[in-house]
Amino acid sequence: MQRFAGNIVRSLSLCAAICLAATALSVSAAEDDDADTPTKGGAVDCSKAAHPKRCEAFKAAFAACKDKPAGPERHACIKANMPAKGGTPKS
Repeated sequence: MQRFAGNIVRSLSLCAAICLAATALSVSAAEDDDADTPTKGGAVDCSKAAHPKRCEAFKAAFAACKDKPAGPERHACIKANMPAKGGTPKS
């Protein structure tokens, strides 16, 4: 019976270690993705973004739609002002 309990403890420890590692990796990946997304706080430096052209296009589209209320209307405006693939906004 004690051998069975030891296996359970080892299995739970391994599971906890895997979950902790997965959480750490997902948090660091999320921080990298946020580099080219404007926030409520202010400007974004697109030169440091993973995709500088996409970042600049998003900033331009976001600026063009800043007068729209937050929600579906602004989302549709930003989508309409974004290029299909990279490059610059349509407007």
